[in-house]
Amino acid sequence: MPGNLVNAMPNGGTGTSTAVCPANEKAISGGFALPSGVYPLMSDQETTITPGDTWRVQFQNTNNGGGVLQGRAIANCSP
Repeated sequence: MPGNLVNAMPNGGTGTSTAVCPANEKAISGGFALPSGVYPLMSDQETTITPGDTWRVQFQNTNNGGGVLQGRAIANCSP
C-alpha cells in the first residue's frame, strides 16, 4: 500500500509520509521509496485509526544546492 508522496526541500529539508492499510488490516512491515539524495530518518509502524494500521517514514533531503526531492512510505498490509 503506497503512502502519500511528500516533498522535502533541499539542504536538509524533511518530509513525513504515511501509508494507511485498508480497514481491518495491519501494517506487518513496510519501507519507503526514496530517490538518491534522500536519507531515511525513521521508518516504523504507527496507528492512524486502529492499532498498527500505518507505516510512517520520515526522511531528509541531503541534496545541498539541488532541488526538491520526493519520497513515500510503503506498507505491507495483512488481515
